[in-house]
Formats: sequence, C-alpha cells, structure tokens
Amino acid sequence: MPLCSTQNRLNMLPTVHSNVSKLSSISRSTALRVLVTNTGTATMACARRFSTSTPLAAEGDDPSAAVNDAHASPPPLNPRLDSLNRAYATGRRKTSVARVWLLAGDGRIVVNGKEVHEYFGRTAYRDKLIEPFVVTESVGQFDVKCTVKGGGTTGQVGAISLGISRALEVWDPAHRPPLAKESLFTRDSRAVESKKSGQPKARKKDQWVKR
Repeated sequence: MPLCSTQNRLNMLPTVHSNVSKLSSISRSTALRVLVTNTGTATMACARRFSTSTPLAAEGDDPSAAVNDAHASPPPLNPRLDSLNRAYATGRRKTSVARVWLLAGDGRIVVNGKEVHEYFGRTAYRDKLIEPFVVTESVGQFDVKCTVKGGGTTGQVGAISLGISRALEVWDPAHRPPLAKESLFTRDSRAVESKKSGQPKARKKDQWVKR
C-alpha cells in the first residue's frame, strides 16, 4: 500500500488527531498506526502488544474492566476433587476391589446401581459401611456412589468401607486422625491361606497311620 507524501500527512493531522482522541480510552498497552490509502483516507488500526497480561478491550467496553478481569484470580478449588466436585478413592479387601466417589448430599449410598439396603440385606453389613461416617461425625452429609467387584459379601463390604474412609480423607484431611485411630484407614491384608500340595487344606494334614 503506497504511502502519501509528507505534505499530505501534515494536511491530515487534524483528521488523525480527531480519530486518535476517539481511541484514547483504549488500554495503554496498545500501539497505534496510521495506514494511508491512495485516496488519502486515514484508517486507524490498533495492534495489541505481545503481552498476555492485558487483553485488548472490545469497542464500547470499559478498558479498566478488561484489565481487572485479566488479573483476577480464579475461584479457589480443592485440587484433590474432580470436575464434578467429588472425592475418589479405591478400597480393597480380600479379593474385592471397590471404586468409591464421595460428594456432598444427604446420606444416600448406591452400590453397583442399587440402593445399599437392596445390595446388602444384613444390617451388620450396612452398619459396617457407615462406620467411617459415624467416626467422623458426618452421617447424612455425603452421598456415596461406588462400584465393587470380586470376592464375597464380606470382602465387598470391607472394600467399600475402606474406600469411603480414604475418600473422606481426600475430601478433608482433618478426617484422617479419627479414622486412623479406629483402624479404618488401614488395609486389612488378611486373606485365605493357599492350599499346600500333599495336604487336604492349607494347614490340615492327613491322619497319621502307624501301620
């Protein structure tokens, strides 16, 4: 694009000055340049500097608001929770593995898509599940969604209970001392002992015969 002569530039100073006054509200971090066409019309263009700290204000917007938005800190979030504001933990017992998600709620517990009273019929099993909430005095404050596989009923209950305890610690580390005091934060490593070759069971021996 050809540039005009020096005399033409001087003649257009009043026009350029009036256009510059219109752009005076734009952020100071912008640079102004004048492109002159063949007909002598001045076009004003703003180029943002190579800076990520201050965004370019849109036409008609308040530039101070754009600066404040750029420097505003994001709302504080718990980095240990997922995008749905849930605490996740894994629990194991014998051969059972449970994946537990904990979120704020009214005490509902869902196991493999079923309500807890439908999945575990015995009251003792359900009492074992809510034991971490009783110890931390948070009964009725959280909802639990979990999936469990492997093992029998006792193993699955223990796996879910350990997963709930760990999820409570993820939600709030202050829950760890009372849970650890009641041994609810420790993985129970007890399992069935394997059978030995030459024997009926793990420890049982064949009856000794003298002759």
